[in-house]
Amino acid sequence: MRLSVESPDTPAARYCLARYFEELRARFEAGFDPALGIPATSRQLTPPYGYFVLATLHGEPVGAAL
Repeated sequence: MRLSVESPDTPAARYCLARYFEELRARFEAGFDPALGIPATSRQLTPPYGYFVLATLHGEPVGAAL
């Protein structure tokens, strides 16, 4: 497993976020709409304001932390 600080706009980051939102939709009976949550802009997730940490395994994205 490799952890790295990445831009939240990369394809790998967007992939992990999409899978995360899919899981939330499946877990909540009423579903989940990320547009109704507290937005985090790309700038807020980029140093020095914040971080988007991407986890990869064998070069494939497997998770993220904000």
